[in-house]
Amino acid sequence: MSTLRGLYHFLDTFKFIYDNTNDAYKMIGNAVPVNLAYEIAVAIKDTLGDTK
Repeated sequence: MSTLRGLYHFLDTFKFIYDNTNDAYKMIGNAVPVNLAYEIAVAIKDTLGDTK
């Protein structure tokens, strides 16, 4: 599980709550990688500009 967690850039301290291993693989596999989500958020912010 830790290798898959690392591929998606989840911190080692992040807790996944699941009943069986298959559910955990599905949950992590369906997640948007943390760094990708960050870059998308930055691009949206840059596109919209500072609204303050």
